[in-house]
Amino acid sequence: MTTAAVLPAFLTFDPVLLTLVCTACVLLYCLIDRFSLEAFASAAFNYKGNILDDPNATLFRYMRAFNHSSSADNPIAGLARVFDSLTPLLKPFDKEHAMLHVQHVNEIRKCIKEERERLANEGVDSSERNLLHHLMLGTFLEKAEDGKWHRRGLTDEEIVAHINSLIGGGLGTLNASIEFVIHMLAVNPEAQERVYQNIMDVCGNEENPSDKQLKELEELDKFILETLRLLPCAPGLARTCTEDCEINGVPFRKGWVVRIMLCTVYSDDSFFPKPEVFDSDRFTTEEKEKRHPYAFLPYGQGPRMCPGYHIGVFQTKAALVKILKKYVIESSPQTVDPLPVALRPMLSPRDGVCVKLTKRT
Repeated sequence: MTTAAVLPAFLTFDPVLLTLVCTACVLLYCLIDRFSLEAFASAAFNYKGNILDDPNATLFRYMRAFNHSSSADNPIAGLARVFDSLTPLLKPFDKEHAMLHVQHVNEIRKCIKEERERLANEGVDSSERNLLHHLMLGTFLEKAEDGKWHRRGLTDEEIVAHINSLIGGGLGTLNASIEFVIHMLAVNPEAQERVYQNIMDVCGNEENPSDKQLKELEELDKFILETLRLLPCAPGLARTCTEDCEINGVPFRKGWVVRIMLCTVYSDDSFFPKPEVFDSDRFTTEEKEKRHPYAFLPYGQGPRMCPGYHIGVFQTKAALVKILKKYVIESSPQTVDPLPVALRPMLSPRDGVCVKLTKRT
């Protein structure tokens, strides 16, 4: 599934997004959550959640319950992490999340059934296939009990697990990224103007940006990366050591879980001079080549890096281009800077993002 293939689906929701912005232009987090969920689920899985029109839609309520259940703010989740033996006793207190999970999974099963019937009756052109179609039609090698390898497709329940993992693991990070970027645009007006001029130079007055145009927005790319350095949605990552080794005199043993605190690296002035200052020019090609390639890992690295980061960056840029072409994002009396954040379970704005949107003339 390419970004070009999902662009029309993302842009379908932009008129609704901008209409809602006009009526809810101060506190944006609920709007951003609903937009990203609906656009991503529809484009990737043909999952019609009706989230933009209905804030009580199952997918939206499930994601809010999922994030609360795993949030560092939640004392129940905190107890389970510290005393894992208490987990069975604490599960009854997570009743709403459990109930919505069942409803959410049943809706995914229904979506898969409908798409299988459509594939059987009508077929889908290869250029129109989304991620769900690839999960349905793809095969992989599996080693059987007799030691022989054979190729098989995914079962419906395995597809449900993949979809649930992508929605649960990726969309919270995507929402937080968009909210962080909107906040930083509001408090860095000169940088916002450079981003806007870059958008107009590349996209002009066309209503909808093309896939090619989105890839050419260098100023927006730099702005997003600098935002994720100062406000990393994933402030750390973990990897399992696969063999005994020694790095810089420090021994590592096979099976150890190594946790890398990225937020500490991003604050290291040997990599990022004056790290407390917002400076998107840190991410010009020339500046990036001066740093160690692993000094900045917003999406992880290696075979276990974020599988959906291309789509996530693409959706972030599509939403921001549509907003910035119509509005100037400004600080409001409710804007707080530095922005208070919380782990839910990814780093997110603690109280949402409050900005003022002024229509461009």
